[in-house]
Amino acid sequence: MNDNSCIIRGGTVVCADRVLPDHDVVVIDGRIAAIEPAGAREFDAQPDATVGVLPVVDARGAFVAPGLIDIHSDYVENVASPRPSVVMDLNTSLYKADRELVSHGITTIFHSLSVYGAHIFDHKPIRDFGNVSGLIDRVAGLRAGEERDHLIRHRLHMRVELDSVDLYDDIEEFLRSGKVDLVSFMDHTPGQGQYRDLLLFGDTLKGYRDVTDEEVRDIVRMQQESSKMTYAQIAALASIARERGISIASHDDDSAEKLAFMDGLEASISEFPISLDVAREARARGLHTVAGAPNVMLGHSH
Repeated sequence: MNDNSCIIRGGTVVCADRVLPDHDVVVIDGRIAAIEPAGAREFDAQPDATVGVLPVVDARGAFVAPGLIDIHSDYVENVASPRPSVVMDLNTSLYKADRELVSHGITTIFHSLSVYGAHIFDHKPIRDFGNVSGLIDRVAGLRAGEERDHLIRHRLHMRVELDSVDLYDDIEEFLRSGKVDLVSFMDHTPGQGQYRDLLLFGDTLKGYRDVTDEEVRDIVRMQQESSKMTYAQIAALASIARERGISIASHDDDSAEKLAFMDGLEASISEFPISLDVAREARARGLHTVAGAPNVMLGHSH
């Protein structure tokens, strides 16, 4: 037995398929050994040769739930760049994120760092590729001490926008480096995906920038005419990801055709399908589906 042994006493235990009020969780050497009604076995009062005296964590009146794994969060961007013109020390930013996220029950975070061609909404300096590269390196560096120096596990989710053509070689190098755990392919071109409704796109853009209707139309045209990665390039990156054991996700799926395209790349996750019908089609294809908390609350994509 080591220091990772205890009894979490008398809480409401949230399991995968049920909720158990007034139960104990017995943890031995960092693993759950039993979940049973409170006080069923007084390990803490009756030591024996195999278990010893277990410390008790009083969870009465509280919920006991598994740690959350957040596979898509750009929270660290806001920590590292709290003002439009400022980028804080990246190591300090990750340290602060570590302490903040664990307070929300997150025990594994996939920092979702974006690789973009054009920044069409607000320009975050942390999304400049130099800063993204720096964060990727630092997230990778956290792994060696994650069970000793950090409160949670840090992983990397690289979000690749299809207009990042000029950064293709850099993306390929990062995929080969062993620093990426999840890669998603995104296309935020107005007229499809999340922004099928151009009026919605315009309203969203105006929420970030002071632009006129004419300027919105110019941005729509430029985005629709901008260069995108070819199928061969996307397929090559996906192949590298599979070889390296990196999970592949699609993003903002809006049709069965797009799902078929991502299925061909052996994607395993459909992030934020636009409609329930598309989500069901994704599940029928064996893809995991992911919805953000705001989407769940709204009942649809924003």
